[in-house]
Amino acid sequence: MLARPHRLLGEHEFRGVLASRVRWSTPDCSIHVRCNPAASLGMLGFIVGRKALRRAVDRNRFKRCIRGRFRVLLAGLPGLQVVVRLRGKPAAGVDQAASEVCTRLEDVAAWYASQSDCSASTATS
Repeated sequence: MLARPHRLLGEHEFRGVLASRVRWSTPDCSIHVRCNPAASLGMLGFIVGRKALRRAVDRNRFKRCIRGRFRVLLAGLPGLQVVVRLRGKPAAGVDQAASEVCTRLEDVAAWYASQSDCSASTATS
């Protein structure tokens, strides 16, 4: 589990990230990103419903894989808020969907490193 300061917890935090225009997509998921220069820590949140993955084991495995990759990238992501939203049942399976999201997280980290001013960022896909 991520430490509490690295988790998005409240509805207002999720809404703020989802309202941002910066997003990466995979066939099964979308990754919403918001730069928050006021925050000194990277933060991660999940939206994985029971309709997408019926078994709790699958939902938890999906989130655990992504949290592990986010933990590795965390040092280079100060002030970045990320929400991973699973849109439907992954066609290729839970592990494949999680690996695709992890690859996209690396793209997000590279994009974030190239941004000089996060408040002026534009949409990317």
